[in-house]
Amino acid sequence: METSKEENNNNNNDTINDVKTITTLVNPELKKHHHHHHHHHHHKPRVPGQRKDFHLKLYKTPKEIFEAIAIAGVAKSEVAWFRLIILGFLAGCFVGFGGTFAISIGGGCPGLLESNPGIVRLLFASCFTSGLFFIIITGGELFTGNTMYLTVAVLHRTHQVKWYNFIKSWIISYFANAAGTLFVSGILVYLTNLFDDEPWRSYVVAIGIRKVYALNWGQYFARAIGANWLVNIAIVMSIASEDIVSKIVGAFWPVLAFASIGFEHCIANMYFVPLAIWYDDGEINFATFLWKNLLPVTLGNIVGGAFFVGFAYWFVYLTESKPQFKKQFYHASSSIISALHHKNNEENKDKPKL
Repeated sequence: METSKEENNNNNNDTINDVKTITTLVNPELKKHHHHHHHHHHHKPRVPGQRKDFHLKLYKTPKEIFEAIAIAGVAKSEVAWFRLIILGFLAGCFVGFGGTFAISIGGGCPGLLESNPGIVRLLFASCFTSGLFFIIITGGELFTGNTMYLTVAVLHRTHQVKWYNFIKSWIISYFANAAGTLFVSGILVYLTNLFDDEPWRSYVVAIGIRKVYALNWGQYFARAIGANWLVNIAIVMSIASEDIVSKIVGAFWPVLAFASIGFEHCIANMYFVPLAIWYDDGEINFATFLWKNLLPVTLGNIVGGAFFVGFAYWFVYLTESKPQFKKQFYHASSSIISALHHKNNEENKDKPKL
């Protein structure tokens, strides 16, 4: 019994030390104040909204999120190719599971589809979200997420990411994801006759036809920007959270939104369209799918993830610490800002310090 008490005390001490470490990481000001007495703080009253010295938080600030993404992106670039293939395959399978779940529920409501198609979209999309949760929690390699991760890593930690690793990560995850989606759609769904019966069969085929013939190249491209923009916001919201429930709740809404809206996600399409091709009587084929849908959707997904999320937030949050950007951007804007300050503070004789 004595030893367990000692162990407990040691564990408690470790926990307290961990909390102190975390808090110091979160709030570097702590180190400065640590050895001073309490009255020292009365000289500098806290601004409303400013963090207390001891502040344990269970989330990351926006800047911290993208610093974490840069670190994760470097790690992703260094994953050995065979691990990348397995993690990519599993991620593709999870997208397939989400898609199968979505068709099982959404495709089983033909009456509702007639009268209230919006409710069917909501049901379909809420089931589909499950795929991304599995990928996030198990640490899968999803191509569409890697468009953001690797971009932030290359921009923020340029010397740590080798260019061939950047390309390896995108290409292997893309084809491994495809293998996973085809495994689920072909072997676990089509060969087991899951959607042979109506109303599911015609629902599956209708999805495929809509994803190949409904729009033109530019429209699929644009819808794909929206899809991966939202998927990566889901990943961002998940990274912001420090516990599993919050990770899932955070990732749920953006995926629910993109799937309900009808935006185009290349890895999801690798599941839905081949399934439709197998169930259909020759109206769609793989060549048409690759050219009319998968190519524009893949390119649009890259723009959505790499530019609208990766580049945008890197630029906003992570360029401050880089002196070469300070010179270019901040000096250029400082004269404009000082002019505006001067205009706003004409009563004040003193020139405002920047």
